[in-house]
Parts: sequence; structure tokens; C-alpha cells
Amino acid sequence: MVPVTQDTRWKALGTLGLRQRLAPLGDRQVLGRLALTMVVFTGIYLPYTYLSAVYEPATGGHGGTLALLMLVFGVAGTIGNLAAGVLADRFGPRRVIMVAALALTAVFLAATATDRFGRLRSGCPADAGQRD
Repeated sequence: MVPVTQDTRWKALGTLGLRQRLAPLGDRQVLGRLALTMVVFTGIYLPYTYLSAVYEPATGGHGGTLALLMLVFGVAGTIGNLAAGVLADRFGPRRVIMVAALALTAVFLAATATDRFGRLRSGCPADAGQRD
């Protein structure tokens, strides 16, 4: 059995004052990255607000079906985050973010080229306003 020892780094943090803890906020790079993080996470979680409206055609307004779709959405997001972390450790975060952004762009472009049943649209402008 390995004895549990207290990490001295945490003990040192307890002796810092508020001014010292907030000192990194004086660095423009830190502030910029925090602002970017806030914008990105807002963008990530904003769609949850509209999921019920987006999934309405698929769920028919049934709450249980919506809950299942949201569960699948959340599990897929968790798996994606775990995979991105592993890939970022191996290939670097910049490359992983670029590949993920390009893949999402391709998926969104493909989604605009299909109808709600996944069939390719004919490309005729007259068809653009029609619903199946």
C-alpha cells in the first residue's frame, strides 16, 4: 500500500492573496485566450437551446424521443472530446483543431446539399423552398 502524501503545490496556493491569484489576468495573451474560450464554449452550448426545435420533425414532439436523441448527442460529444484529447496529445492541438474544423465544414456543406431524408437535392432553385 502506497502512503498518501499531501502535494506541496496546493499548500503554496493557499498562501497566495487574491491579487497574486488574479495577476495572470494582467497579461493580454491570457485575457485573449480566456475570451476566445468563452466565445467557443458559448458556441458549443448554444445549440442545446434549439435542439428541441431542430429535432421536432424527427421526434414528432415526443419528449422521450427527444431525450434519447439528446443522450446520443451528449455521448457522441463526450467520445469526440476524449478522442480529440488523445489525438491532440499525439499530433498537437493545432492540427487536430484544423482537421476537426475542416471535417465539420464538410459535414455542414453535405447537410445543406441533402433533404431531410438524406437524399441529394436536385440543385434546381425551384426545389429550394419545397418541403418533403
